[in-house]
Amino acid sequence: LYRSVAPPLLEGVLEGYNATIMAYGQTGSGKTFTMGSEAHRDMEISENTGLIPRFMTDLFQSLQHKQEASSEAASAQGNNLNTSVSFSKVDTLIEYSMEASFLEVYGE
Repeated sequence: LYRSVAPPLLEGVLEGYNATIMAYGQTGSGKTFTMGSEAHRDMEISENTGLIPRFMTDLFQSLQHKQEASSEAASAQGNNLNTSVSFSKVDTLIEYSMEASFLEVYGE
């Protein structure tokens, strides 16, 4: 389920779009388990880990990889600068700001 739902959403989030993952269904149908809102503190990802913990793990790993690549690119450009090249070309460092909400509604 995760591999079919999350990748397009993750790509969109990384491009600056909003994303929503919603589970709806009868009591006892596995919504809480599927979403992973009962995840334990040991954030080890397994086959039984829900969508939310997996998505957040992938999101933060993707952001970290992008930031590291950006830093490496800036460093490489900085090492190749000569006196005639403007420092504005080393403007490739990436910073991220993220907001997330989690809402669980019980209406039985």
